[in-house]
Amino acid sequence: MKPPLFNDLTRACPVWLGDPGGLDAVVFSSHVQLARNIQGFLFPGREETSRRLTVMDLIKNVITQGPDGDDFQVIDLAAEDPVNRQILTERRLIDWRGCAGKPGGSLCLNNDKHVAVAINQQDHIVLRAARPGLNFEGLWKNATAYDDAFCEQLPIAFDQTLGFLTADPDNVGAGLLASVIIWLPGLVLSDQMRGVIQAAKELQIHVQGVFGEGTQALGHVFDVSIQSRLGDTEEEVFRRLDTICRHLTEGERAARVRFANARPDDLTDLVGRAFGVLSHARLLSTQEAIGALFALRLGVVTRLFTRLDIASINHLIMSSQRGHLSFDHPHADSADSRRALRASLVRTVLEKVA
Repeated sequence: MKPPLFNDLTRACPVWLGDPGGLDAVVFSSHVQLARNIQGFLFPGREETSRRLTVMDLIKNVITQGPDGDDFQVIDLAAEDPVNRQILTERRLIDWRGCAGKPGGSLCLNNDKHVAVAINQQDHIVLRAARPGLNFEGLWKNATAYDDAFCEQLPIAFDQTLGFLTADPDNVGAGLLASVIIWLPGLVLSDQMRGVIQAAKELQIHVQGVFGEGTQALGHVFDVSIQSRLGDTEEEVFRRLDTICRHLTEGERAARVRFANARPDDLTDLVGRAFGVLSHARLLSTQEAIGALFALRLGVVTRLFTRLDIASINHLIMSSQRGHLSFDHPHADSADSRRALRASLVRTVLEKVA
């Protein structure tokens, strides 16, 4: 029997893919991450197992005994099936730095999937909050409510001069990472993305592909992030990231229009080839599927392809990934069988709109 939590997860659009109804969306989602550690314990990568378990219990008690405790489900990552851990990775709820897969590694996930607390990864506490669109003010209020509870009930490692102490020296201070998931096909196809990445680097803002690196990122989906530096306030971090994302949004929308007007055959060819591959392929790798599905998504938002909706494409993007595919089809236990199954699943959906 499939665990209900993972059954629900695999059928819902992940927060990071934004609002399925947002046809003109450029910014898919906003994210805030806070790193905290408990005094008297080593960082998870250096701590012994019994003490990592103690840390886990301390943090879980704060969450589950709080006013919203019933809204959280606790996942023991060390005991979880590898396929389920892969699903959490694909949904950007955990990463594998530190000790997430060792005893004491856990994830507390609230029912609306917008807040997740990872325990014993690189730091003792990694609080992640996410919302569709660009809205750091509301997101920050949501995150600080939980952070306040940790700081009030646990001896959080804090230095009056340096701020919050973290495993990564670059994160010392606010312990804050703010990011957005943003979709920039217009800028990439117009050969402007390299300049964008360089300009962001000069502003100490990091741009990387969600599915790959640099301008070759699959689907032209990027993670744009800024890590707080010593002395930065949260407001300064959010303002800098908000400003660049609004500029990117304006540039992307203009680039899409220019590309569609100046190179209509290129756009039609891109979308048509993607539909052709997805409709007829008998074997599809994850990379092929994601690249073609986002090309098809571009056809939908430019109204070149009107027979499919964003929600259906988002579902295919997630269900094509290895963890989601293996969860729904446990018999597909090899790369070859998954490639065949992935192609079949995509064809089935597209046959309905052909």
